[in-house]
Amino acid sequence: MQGKLYYYGDVELGDEIGPLKKDITDEAVAAFCKVWGNPTPNRFTSDAEAKKARLPGPIVPVIMSMALMAQLFTHWSPNASLKHLDLVFRQPVTHKPVVIAAVVTDKREENGEYLVECDVYMSNEESGRLVGGKAIISLPNRQNP
Repeated sequence: MQGKLYYYGDVELGDEIGPLKKDITDEAVAAFCKVWGNPTPNRFTSDAEAKKARLPGPIVPVIMSMALMAQLFTHWSPNASLKHLDLVFRQPVTHKPVVIAAVVTDKREENGEYLVECDVYMSNEESGRLVGGKAIISLPNRQNP
């Protein structure tokens, strides 16, 4: 799913970005752990290992969650450049479908860049908001692409 080209002037305060729905499967987490070089079984892939760590079940690695949240912006607009992503993990992210979305909270020109600041979050039906934070993306200006 690739979005349309957005420019700085196309975005207004309060605009929503997304939602992006992701089905986090056991297989996807195991594949991520393999690429990441994290030996299995571990708390990300094994129910028994997760229980040892006092987790509700296998969880999604933080860096995988961050990558999924970054995809919101790259799928929204191919000319958006993610400059900053600051997240707070309120609950473990388990292997369940999630929804990732953002709301535009600020716009500014800074050092020749056109920046859009957003509140971003990841949630699921069972637990509500799992991760929240702030993202800053850069968009080209239509007059100066």
